[in-house]
Amino acid sequence: MEHVKIVNGNKITSNLVGGQAINGNSVLCLTKSSTAPEIAISFMEIRLANITNKSTYNKLDQILDEVTDIDDIINDLMIEDNLSTKDFIAKIKRSLKRNKNDSTEKLADKIRKNCKNQLLNNITKRRNKHKKIIEVLLNESKIKKELKSEKPIKLILDNFKPHSSKFISRICKILNIDLIFLPTRSPHLNPIEQVWRLIKAEIRMLYIQNQAHLEQVIMKVFPEKVNEISTDKWVESYIK
Repeated sequence: MEHVKIVNGNKITSNLVGGQAINGNSVLCLTKSSTAPEIAISFMEIRLANITNKSTYNKLDQILDEVTDIDDIINDLMIEDNLSTKDFIAKIKRSLKRNKNDSTEKLADKIRKNCKNQLLNNITKRRNKHKKIIEVLLNESKIKKELKSEKPIKLILDNFKPHSSKFISRICKILNIDLIFLPTRSPHLNPIEQVWRLIKAEIRMLYIQNQAHLEQVIMKVFPEKVNEISTDKWVESYIK
């Protein structure tokens, strides 16, 4: 499995997570970014494509619907968490009083940080809200027990920082996915690199109109190319 950003000659980009299966179903996920919530959603997609029980499939599919494209829900949660104007002003006054001996520059920086924390587009807060929603819904569904009866997924991937986060580790335990990390700077050990190489070569020969067109091409080409790259030699070489 690998997270990749494909860029064509017109600088049109697309974030992707691809999983090349040895004895299961290969998966391609289009993601908004390479953040932990988006990676968790892509792992859920990989798990979904490799579920045999229909009831468990439907349950995870519903959770995926609930955690995808939820900007409005996150906005509402952010608004709920924000202080009222009166309370926010009182907080700023307390901070100024408590740090009255600081330089003007330091005081201005504290005010800036407090203001940033109130913004609806605060990236860190939004990301944390999204992670919490994903984890809560998975836990409340009690799907972990059902997924224990499914075949475990051994996911081989690189050391991209979000992959090794505690959040992703918890999500993978629920999904019955074991993460196996490749050595640092070892893309040659990952057979899906060859799949991306073939896809990029295909894209270079096309005139890509926009991002939607790029993603349409990738979704069409991926199933073809992923079957062209055999994992047999890779298994013989690296799985002892």
